[in-house]
Amino acid sequence: MARTPSTRRGAARATRDVADLDPFWEDLVGGTVRVNTLVSMHESETRTRIGAAYEDILEPYRDANGFELPCVVKVGAAGRTR
Repeated sequence: MARTPSTRRGAARATRDVADLDPFWEDLVGGTVRVNTLVSMHESETRTRIGAAYEDILEPYRDANGFELPCVVKVGAAGRTR
């Protein structure tokens, strides 16, 4: 009997409290391949403008303590059934 793949996936919604956006931005750029590639290919002045635009986009999520950013965690798993 042939084995068939078994997959499961799901998503969880949450928020992340960020007191200071500068370290968060540095972690995002340094820790994600796509963002790092897109941002680091530019000159310093352009990278600064990209960071400022990112902060403008996140402005609606600012609260008294910094930012409360919505996030989604997606998880997937695959295996073979026997």
